[in-house]
Amino acid sequence: MRVETINEPIETIVHFTPQSINVLRFKWNNRAYKVQKTTQRYFRTEGTIKILHFAVIADNRDNFDFFVWVGRVNFLFLENFSTAWSDTGLALRI
Repeated sequence: MRVETINEPIETIVHFTPQSINVLRFKWNNRAYKVQKTTQRYFRTEGTIKILHFAVIADNRDNFDFFVWVGRVNFLFLENFSTAWSDTGLALRI
């Protein structure tokens, strides 16, 4: 098996729950990959920085290892724009 160290940013689609972060898809080198299985997920620290590692098997059966620096990431539902509001052609209030 050939192992190649890349160290390049990737784009990801993830599913957040209160208990975990699950990578569903990622894009690297202008190619999209669907994650078939997460084989490992673990934290490590560098000083005060937490790093979450993922080892996954993609739809093409290749194995990938990537990570994210973990800080405070919160998604908050702020507003629900009603149909009447969106019918005015305005999507966001500034």
